[in-house]
Amino acid sequence: MASPHPADDSAAASDQSSPGHGKRWLLILTIFLVLPALGFVLWMQDAPQPDDAWLRPNWTSAEDGENNPLAQLQAFLIAHPLPKDDKRFRMAGTQEPWNAAEAQALLTKYAGHLREIDKLLSSNPKKWHWCEGAVLARYDAKLDYLNSIQYLGQLAVIRSKAASTVQEAMQRSIEAARFGENVSSAQGGALHCMAGTTIQQQAFNALKLAMTRQDSTVSNLEEASTLLSRVTVRPQNLASALRVEYEAYRRLVEDAAAGRLGALPIGNPSFLTRVPWLTKPNHALGLHHSSVGPIIRTLDAGWQGLGPVLNDSKAFMVEFSAHRLSRVATYGGGGMLFYMTQGSADALATSMTNTEAQRILLLTQIGLRRQELAVGSLPATLAEVSPTLLDPTLRDPWSDAPVIWKKDSLRLYSVGRNGVDDGGNFAHRLPQKVLDMGDSYGWVKP
Repeated sequence: MASPHPADDSAAASDQSSPGHGKRWLLILTIFLVLPALGFVLWMQDAPQPDDAWLRPNWTSAEDGENNPLAQLQAFLIAHPLPKDDKRFRMAGTQEPWNAAEAQALLTKYAGHLREIDKLLSSNPKKWHWCEGAVLARYDAKLDYLNSIQYLGQLAVIRSKAASTVQEAMQRSIEAARFGENVSSAQGGALHCMAGTTIQQQAFNALKLAMTRQDSTVSNLEEASTLLSRVTVRPQNLASALRVEYEAYRRLVEDAAAGRLGALPIGNPSFLTRVPWLTKPNHALGLHHSSVGPIIRTLDAGWQGLGPVLNDSKAFMVEFSAHRLSRVATYGGGGMLFYMTQGSADALATSMTNTEAQRILLLTQIGLRRQELAVGSLPATLAEVSPTLLDPTLRDPWSDAPVIWKKDSLRLYSVGRNGVDDGGNFAHRLPQKVLDMGDSYGWVKP
Protein backbone atom coordinates (compact mmCIF):
# COMPACT_ATOMS: atom_id res chain seq x y z
CA MET A 1 0.00 0.00 0.00
CA ALA A 2 1.44 3.33 -0.94
CA SER A 3 2.20 5.83 1.77
CA PRO A 4 -0.40 8.56 2.10
CA HIS A 5 2.51 10.98 2.47
CA PRO A 6 5.16 10.09 -0.11
CA ALA A 7 6.90 13.40 0.39
CA ASP A 8 7.53 12.60 4.07
CA ASP A 9 9.02 9.18 3.27
CA SER A 10 11.43 10.64 0.77
CA ALA A 11 12.49 13.32 3.26
CA ALA A 12 13.28 10.70 5.96
CA ALA A 13 15.34 8.66 3.52
CA SER A 14 17.14 11.80 2.52
CA ASP A 15 17.96 12.59 6.18
CA GLN A 16 19.41 9.12 6.83
CA SER A 17 21.71 9.30 3.88
CA SER A 18 22.73 12.93 4.38
CA PRO A 19 26.34 13.83 5.32
CA GLY A 20 25.09 15.67 8.40
CA HIS A 21 23.71 12.48 9.95
CA GLY A 22 27.08 10.74 9.59
CA LYS A 23 28.91 13.68 11.15
CA ARG A 24 26.68 13.47 14.19
CA TRP A 25 27.57 9.82 14.69
CA LEU A 26 31.24 10.63 14.18
CA LEU A 27 31.00 13.31 16.82
CA ILE A 28 29.37 10.88 19.23
CA LEU A 29 32.08 8.27 18.61
CA THR A 30 34.76 10.93 19.13
CA ILE A 31 33.27 11.98 22.43
CA PHE A 32 32.85 8.45 23.81
CA LEU A 33 35.97 6.78 22.40
CA VAL A 34 38.65 9.14 21.21
CA LEU A 35 38.48 11.74 23.97
CA PRO A 36 38.66 9.16 26.84
CA ALA A 37 41.63 7.53 25.10
CA LEU A 38 43.31 10.91 24.74
CA GLY A 39 42.54 11.69 28.38
CA PHE A 40 44.10 8.41 29.46
CA VAL A 41 47.24 9.17 27.48
CA LEU A 42 47.49 12.62 29.03
CA TRP A 43 46.77 11.16 32.48
CA MET A 44 49.66 8.72 32.08
CA GLN A 45 52.16 11.46 31.28
CA ASP A 46 54.74 11.59 34.03
CA ALA A 47 55.56 14.77 35.89
CA PRO A 48 58.90 16.58 35.49
CA GLN A 49 61.71 15.09 37.52
CA PRO A 50 61.74 16.67 40.99
CA ASP A 51 64.68 18.84 42.00
CA ASP A 52 65.82 16.40 44.67
CA ALA A 53 69.61 16.68 44.55
CA TRP A 54 69.58 18.32 48.01
CA LEU A 55 67.42 15.50 49.35
CA ARG A 56 69.68 12.62 48.36
CA PRO A 57 72.24 11.29 50.85
CA ASN A 58 75.85 12.32 50.70
CA TRP A 59 77.63 9.27 51.99
CA THR A 60 81.19 9.46 53.12
CA SER A 61 83.43 6.54 52.26
CA ALA A 62 82.13 3.49 54.10
CA GLU A 63 84.37 0.47 54.42
CA ASP A 64 83.42 -3.05 55.38
CA GLY A 65 86.79 -4.09 56.79
CA GLU A 66 88.98 -3.30 59.76
CA ASN A 67 88.56 0.47 59.37
CA ASN A 68 84.84 0.25 60.06
CA PRO A 69 84.12 -0.95 63.62
CA LEU A 70 80.39 -1.12 62.92
CA ALA A 71 80.93 -3.49 60.01
CA GLN A 72 82.88 -5.74 62.37
CA LEU A 73 80.00 -5.63 64.84
CA GLN A 74 77.55 -6.51 62.07
CA ALA A 75 79.66 -9.52 61.13
CA PHE A 76 79.78 -10.60 64.79
CA LEU A 77 76.01 -10.31 65.20
CA ILE A 78 75.32 -12.21 62.01
CA ALA A 79 77.55 -15.00 63.32
CA HIS A 80 76.23 -14.74 66.89
CA PRO A 81 72.67 -13.36 66.68
CA LEU A 82 70.76 -12.49 69.80
CA PRO A 83 67.46 -14.42 70.22
CA LYS A 84 64.71 -12.31 68.65
CA ASP A 85 61.97 -14.58 70.02
CA ASP A 86 63.27 -14.94 73.57
CA LYS A 87 60.64 -13.07 75.56
CA ARG A 88 62.75 -13.32 78.72
CA PHE A 89 65.51 -11.37 77.03
CA ARG A 90 63.21 -8.59 75.88
CA MET A 91 61.52 -8.22 79.24
CA ALA A 92 64.48 -8.62 81.60
CA GLY A 93 65.47 -4.97 81.31
CA THR A 94 62.01 -3.47 81.77
CA GLN A 95 59.80 -5.77 83.78
CA GLU A 96 58.69 -4.82 87.27
CA PRO A 97 59.57 -5.97 89.82
CA TRP A 98 63.18 -6.15 88.67
CA ASN A 99 64.27 -9.77 88.26
CA ALA A 100 67.93 -9.51 89.25
CA ALA A 101 68.66 -13.24 89.00
CA GLU A 102 67.28 -13.52 85.47
CA ALA A 103 69.11 -10.38 84.39
CA GLN A 104 72.40 -11.69 85.76
CA ALA A 105 71.89 -15.00 83.97
CA LEU A 106 71.45 -13.15 80.67
CA LEU A 107 74.54 -11.01 81.29
CA THR A 108 76.60 -14.13 81.94
CA LYS A 109 75.23 -15.92 78.88
CA TYR A 110 75.97 -12.99 76.57
CA ALA A 111 79.23 -11.81 78.07
CA GLY A 112 80.85 -11.98 74.63
CA HIS A 113 78.28 -9.56 73.24
CA LEU A 114 78.96 -7.12 76.07
CA ARG A 115 82.65 -7.24 75.23
CA GLU A 116 81.75 -6.28 71.68
CA ILE A 117 79.89 -3.21 73.02
CA ASP A 118 82.94 -2.18 75.04
CA LYS A 119 85.19 -2.74 72.02
CA LEU A 120 82.92 -0.65 69.83
CA LEU A 121 82.65 2.20 72.35
CA SER A 122 86.42 2.37 72.61
CA SER A 123 86.67 3.00 68.85
CA ASN A 124 86.31 6.28 66.97
CA PRO A 125 82.57 6.79 66.22
CA LYS A 126 83.49 8.85 63.14
CA LYS A 127 84.58 5.58 61.54
CA TRP A 128 81.21 3.95 62.16
CA HIS A 129 79.31 3.46 58.90
CA TRP A 130 76.42 1.26 57.94
CA CYS A 131 77.26 -0.43 54.65
CA GLU A 132 75.29 1.04 51.75
CA GLY A 133 74.07 -2.38 50.69
CA ALA A 134 72.52 -2.91 54.10
CA VAL A 135 71.06 0.58 54.18
CA LEU A 136 69.30 0.15 50.84
CA ALA A 137 68.08 -3.38 51.42
CA ARG A 138 64.65 -4.15 50.03
CA TYR A 139 61.73 -3.83 52.36
CA ASP A 140 61.23 -7.58 52.19
CA ALA A 141 64.89 -8.32 52.96
CA LYS A 142 65.89 -10.06 56.19
CA LEU A 143 67.21 -7.51 58.66
CA ASP A 144 67.53 -9.71 61.71
CA TYR A 145 70.88 -8.15 62.56
CA LEU A 146 69.02 -4.87 63.22
CA ASN A 147 66.97 -6.65 65.87
CA SER A 148 70.24 -7.89 67.29
CA ILE A 149 71.58 -4.33 67.38
CA GLN A 150 68.55 -3.21 69.36
CA TYR A 151 68.75 -6.18 71.70
CA LEU A 152 72.45 -5.50 72.14
CA GLY A 153 71.52 -2.03 73.36
CA GLN A 154 68.96 -3.54 75.71
CA LEU A 155 71.66 -5.83 77.04
CA ALA A 156 73.78 -2.75 77.79
CA VAL A 157 70.84 -1.21 79.64
CA ILE A 158 70.30 -4.41 81.63
CA ARG A 159 73.96 -4.29 82.63
CA SER A 160 73.52 -0.76 83.96
CA LYS A 161 70.43 -1.70 85.97
CA ALA A 162 72.21 -4.70 87.46
CA ALA A 163 75.15 -2.60 88.66
CA SER A 164 75.90 -2.84 92.36
CA THR A 165 76.74 0.84 92.87
CA VAL A 166 75.25 4.13 91.72
CA GLN A 167 78.56 5.08 90.13
CA GLU A 168 78.68 1.95 88.00
CA ALA A 169 74.99 2.13 87.11
CA MET A 170 75.38 5.73 86.02
CA GLN A 171 78.44 5.06 83.87
CA ARG A 172 76.86 1.99 82.27
CA SER A 173 73.69 3.97 81.47
CA ILE A 174 75.71 6.71 79.80
CA GLU A 175 77.64 4.09 77.83
CA ALA A 176 74.36 2.61 76.58
CA ALA A 177 73.12 6.09 75.63
CA ARG A 178 76.35 6.77 73.73
CA PHE A 179 75.98 3.44 71.95
CA GLY A 180 72.48 4.43 70.83
CA GLU A 181 73.70 7.86 69.75
CA ASN A 182 76.46 6.40 67.60
CA VAL A 183 74.13 3.82 66.05
CA SER A 184 71.81 6.67 65.02
CA SER A 185 74.59 8.81 63.60
CA ALA A 186 76.32 6.16 61.47
CA GLN A 187 74.69 7.14 58.15
CA GLY A 188 72.03 4.43 58.28
CA GLY A 189 68.35 4.45 57.40
CA ALA A 190 65.17 4.77 59.44
CA LEU A 191 65.50 1.28 60.96
CA HIS A 192 69.02 2.03 62.16
CA CYS A 193 67.96 5.38 63.57
CA MET A 194 64.95 3.85 65.33
CA ALA A 195 67.17 1.17 66.89
CA GLY A 196 69.56 3.82 68.21
CA THR A 197 66.71 5.99 69.49
CA THR A 198 65.09 3.07 71.33
CA ILE A 199 68.41 2.25 72.99
CA GLN A 200 68.78 5.86 74.13
CA GLN A 201 65.26 5.95 75.56
CA GLN A 202 65.93 2.85 77.64
CA ALA A 203 69.34 4.16 78.71
CA PHE A 204 67.81 7.44 79.93
CA ASN A 205 65.23 5.48 81.92
CA ALA A 206 68.02 3.40 83.46
CA LEU A 207 69.97 6.55 84.33
CA LYS A 208 66.98 8.03 86.08
CA LEU A 209 66.61 4.84 88.14
CA ALA A 210 70.28 5.08 89.10
CA MET A 211 70.02 8.75 90.09
CA THR A 212 66.97 8.18 92.28
CA ARG A 213 68.51 5.34 94.27
CA GLN A 214 68.74 6.03 98.00
CA ASP A 215 72.53 5.80 97.97
CA SER A 216 72.85 8.42 95.22
CA THR A 217 75.09 11.33 96.29
CA VAL A 218 75.56 14.95 95.24
CA SER A 219 78.76 14.02 93.43
CA ASN A 220 76.87 11.30 91.53
CA LEU A 221 74.30 13.87 90.42
CA GLU A 222 76.98 16.31 89.35
CA GLU A 223 78.84 13.71 87.34
CA ALA A 224 75.62 12.42 85.76
CA SER A 225 74.69 15.94 84.68
CA THR A 226 78.10 16.47 83.11
CA LEU A 227 78.11 13.14 81.26
CA LEU A 228 74.49 13.43 80.12
CA SER A 229 75.06 16.90 78.71
CA ARG A 230 77.65 15.34 76.37
CA VAL A 231 75.17 12.81 74.99
CA THR A 232 73.22 14.18 72.05
CA VAL A 233 70.03 13.40 70.18
CA ARG A 234 70.80 15.23 66.96
CA PRO A 235 68.02 16.15 64.52
CA GLN A 236 70.60 16.01 61.73
CA ASN A 237 70.96 12.25 62.36
CA LEU A 238 67.27 11.82 61.62
CA ALA A 239 67.53 14.05 58.55
CA SER A 240 70.35 11.82 57.29
CA ALA A 241 68.29 8.66 57.91
CA LEU A 242 65.30 10.08 56.03
CA ARG A 243 67.57 10.95 53.11
CA VAL A 244 68.63 7.31 53.01
CA GLU A 245 64.97 6.27 53.02
CA TYR A 246 64.30 8.64 50.14
CA GLU A 247 67.20 7.12 48.18
CA ALA A 248 65.91 3.60 48.83
CA TYR A 249 62.43 4.68 47.73
CA ARG A 250 63.84 6.39 44.65
CA ARG A 251 65.66 3.28 43.53
CA LEU A 252 62.67 1.07 44.18
CA VAL A 253 60.32 3.28 42.14
CA GLU A 254 62.83 3.39 39.30
CA ASP A 255 63.07 -0.40 39.38
CA ALA A 256 59.26 -0.65 39.30
CA ALA A 257 59.07 1.64 36.27
CA ALA A 258 61.70 -0.43 34.48
CA GLY A 259 59.76 -3.61 35.20
CA ARG A 260 62.52 -5.13 37.29
CA LEU A 261 60.34 -5.69 40.35
CA GLY A 262 57.04 -6.98 39.00
CA ALA A 263 54.74 -6.62 42.00
CA LEU A 264 56.17 -4.26 44.57
CA PRO A 265 56.73 -6.04 47.92
CA ILE A 266 54.26 -3.92 49.84
CA GLY A 267 51.26 -6.17 50.34
CA ASN A 268 49.00 -4.37 47.86
CA PRO A 269 46.89 -7.04 46.07
CA SER A 270 45.82 -4.84 43.16
CA PHE A 271 46.73 -6.23 39.73
CA LEU A 272 47.72 -2.70 38.77
CA THR A 273 50.87 -3.01 40.86
CA ARG A 274 51.98 -5.70 38.40
CA VAL A 275 51.89 -3.40 35.39
CA PRO A 276 55.19 -1.50 35.27
CA TRP A 277 54.06 1.01 32.68
CA LEU A 278 51.44 2.31 35.09
CA THR A 279 54.20 3.52 37.39
CA LYS A 280 54.98 7.24 37.13
CA PRO A 281 58.36 7.57 38.88
CA ASN A 282 58.69 11.34 38.80
CA HIS A 283 55.16 11.88 40.05
CA ALA A 284 55.63 9.36 42.86
CA LEU A 285 58.98 10.89 43.82
CA GLY A 286 57.44 14.36 43.67
CA LEU A 287 54.79 13.33 46.19
CA HIS A 288 57.42 11.94 48.52
CA HIS A 289 59.55 15.04 48.00
CA SER A 290 56.58 17.28 48.88
CA SER A 291 55.77 15.36 52.04
CA VAL A 292 59.11 14.33 53.55
CA GLY A 293 61.22 17.15 52.10
CA PRO A 294 59.90 19.81 54.53
CA ILE A 295 60.60 17.48 57.47
CA ILE A 296 64.20 16.98 56.37
CA ARG A 297 64.73 20.69 55.70
CA THR A 298 63.45 21.52 59.20
CA LEU A 299 65.64 18.86 60.84
CA ASP A 300 68.70 20.18 59.01
CA ALA A 301 68.24 23.42 60.98
CA GLY A 302 67.27 21.86 64.34
CA TRP A 303 64.20 20.84 66.32
CA GLN A 304 62.43 24.20 66.21
CA GLY A 305 59.14 24.21 64.30
CA LEU A 306 59.10 20.44 63.68
CA GLY A 307 55.64 19.85 65.20
CA PRO A 308 53.67 22.02 62.71
CA VAL A 309 55.71 20.63 59.80
CA LEU A 310 54.87 17.06 60.85
CA ASN A 311 51.19 17.97 61.09
CA ASP A 312 51.23 19.54 57.62
CA SER A 313 52.97 16.48 56.20
CA LYS A 314 50.45 14.17 57.82
CA ALA A 315 47.55 16.20 56.44
CA PHE A 316 49.12 15.98 52.98
CA MET A 317 49.41 12.21 53.37
CA VAL A 318 45.78 11.85 54.48
CA GLU A 319 44.51 13.93 51.57
CA PHE A 320 46.59 11.94 49.10
CA SER A 321 45.53 8.60 50.60
CA ALA A 322 41.84 9.47 50.26
CA HIS A 323 42.11 9.05 46.47
CA ARG A 324 42.84 5.33 46.51
CA LEU A 325 41.94 4.62 42.88
CA SER A 326 44.19 7.40 41.63
CA ARG A 327 46.97 6.26 43.93
CA VAL A 328 46.96 2.63 42.81
CA ALA A 329 46.33 3.21 39.11
CA THR A 330 48.66 6.14 38.65
CA TYR A 331 51.63 5.01 40.67
CA GLY A 332 51.46 1.27 40.24
CA GLY A 333 51.78 0.72 43.97
CA GLY A 334 54.35 3.46 44.39
CA GLY A 335 51.71 5.47 46.20
CA MET A 336 51.34 2.79 48.82
CA LEU A 337 55.09 2.76 49.34
CA PHE A 338 54.99 6.53 49.64
CA TYR A 339 52.36 6.15 52.34
CA MET A 340 54.54 3.70 54.25
CA THR A 341 57.74 5.73 54.13
CA GLN A 342 55.97 8.99 55.02
CA GLY A 343 54.33 7.24 57.94
CA SER A 344 57.69 5.94 59.18
CA ALA A 345 59.17 9.44 58.84
CA ASP A 346 56.37 10.86 60.97
CA ALA A 347 56.64 8.14 63.64
CA LEU A 348 60.43 8.26 63.80
CA ALA A 349 60.54 12.07 63.95
CA THR A 350 58.03 12.02 66.81
CA SER A 351 59.92 9.30 68.68
CA MET A 352 63.31 10.95 68.26
CA THR A 353 62.03 14.38 69.32
CA ASN A 354 60.45 12.78 72.38
CA THR A 355 63.84 11.20 73.14
CA GLU A 356 65.51 14.62 73.09
CA ALA A 357 62.72 15.92 75.34
CA GLN A 358 63.38 12.97 77.66
CA ARG A 359 67.07 13.93 77.83
CA ILE A 360 66.21 17.57 78.63
CA LEU A 361 63.71 16.49 81.30
CA LEU A 362 66.29 14.21 82.93
CA LEU A 363 68.91 16.97 83.00
CA THR A 364 66.30 19.28 84.52
CA GLN A 365 65.28 16.71 87.13
CA ILE A 366 68.91 16.34 88.19
CA GLY A 367 69.24 20.15 88.37
CA LEU A 368 66.12 20.38 90.56
CA ARG A 369 67.46 17.71 92.87
CA ARG A 370 70.85 19.43 93.17
CA GLN A 371 69.08 22.72 93.96
CA GLU A 372 66.94 20.98 96.59
CA LEU A 373 69.99 19.47 98.26
CA ALA A 374 71.84 22.81 98.13
CA VAL A 375 69.14 25.04 99.67
CA GLY A 376 66.85 22.55 101.40
CA SER A 377 63.72 23.04 99.25
CA LEU A 378 62.50 22.80 95.68
CA PRO A 379 62.25 26.01 93.62
CA ALA A 380 58.92 27.42 92.57
CA THR A 381 60.19 28.00 89.03
CA LEU A 382 63.10 26.78 86.96
CA ALA A 383 64.41 30.34 86.78
CA GLU A 384 65.26 30.09 90.49
CA VAL A 385 67.66 27.20 89.93
CA SER A 386 71.28 28.28 89.94
CA PRO A 387 72.79 28.30 86.42
CA THR A 388 75.73 26.35 87.84
CA LEU A 389 73.32 23.51 88.65
CA LEU A 390 71.06 23.67 85.59
CA ASP A 391 71.92 25.00 82.14
CA PRO A 392 69.42 27.83 81.52
CA THR A 393 69.70 27.36 77.75
CA LEU A 394 68.04 23.91 77.77
CA ARG A 395 64.92 23.95 75.59
CA ASP A 396 61.93 21.71 75.03
CA PRO A 397 62.38 20.54 71.41
CA TRP A 398 58.63 20.72 70.84
CA SER A 399 58.26 24.37 71.87
CA ASP A 400 61.77 25.89 71.82
CA ALA A 401 61.00 27.09 75.36
CA PRO A 402 62.03 25.71 78.75
CA VAL A 403 60.24 22.57 79.90
CA ILE A 404 57.46 23.19 82.41
CA TRP A 405 57.84 22.68 86.17
CA LYS A 406 54.77 22.58 88.46
CA LYS A 407 55.91 22.63 92.06
CA ASP A 408 52.40 22.16 93.46
CA SER A 409 51.92 18.85 91.64
CA LEU A 410 55.65 18.02 91.42
CA ARG A 411 55.37 17.50 87.68
CA LEU A 412 58.00 18.24 85.10
CA TYR A 413 57.01 17.93 81.46
CA SER A 414 57.35 18.80 77.80
CA VAL A 415 54.36 20.14 75.89
CA GLY A 416 54.64 17.24 73.45
CA ARG A 417 53.96 17.18 69.76
CA ASN A 418 50.86 19.37 69.83
CA GLY A 419 52.95 22.22 71.26
CA VAL A 420 50.24 23.04 73.81
CA ASP A 421 50.53 23.02 77.59
CA ASP A 422 47.80 20.57 78.64
CA GLY A 423 48.53 21.12 82.32
CA GLY A 424 50.86 18.16 82.73
CA ASN A 425 48.28 15.68 81.46
CA PHE A 426 50.45 12.69 80.65
CA ALA A 427 49.47 10.05 83.20
CA HIS A 428 46.65 8.71 80.98
CA ARG A 429 47.53 9.60 77.43
CA LEU A 430 44.83 8.86 74.88
CA PRO A 431 45.88 7.35 71.54
CA GLN A 432 43.80 9.87 69.62
CA LYS A 433 45.36 12.88 71.34
CA VAL A 434 49.03 13.65 71.88
CA LEU A 435 49.24 15.34 75.26
CA ASP A 436 52.15 16.46 77.43
CA MET A 437 55.00 14.04 78.14
CA GLY A 438 56.98 13.91 81.34
CA ASP A 439 57.02 12.47 84.82
CA SER A 440 56.63 13.27 88.49
CA TYR A 441 59.66 14.50 90.41
CA GLY A 442 61.78 11.38 90.82
CA TRP A 443 62.97 11.82 94.39
CA VAL A 444 59.53 11.94 95.97
CA LYS A 445 58.42 8.51 97.12
CA PRO A 446 54.67 7.73 97.15
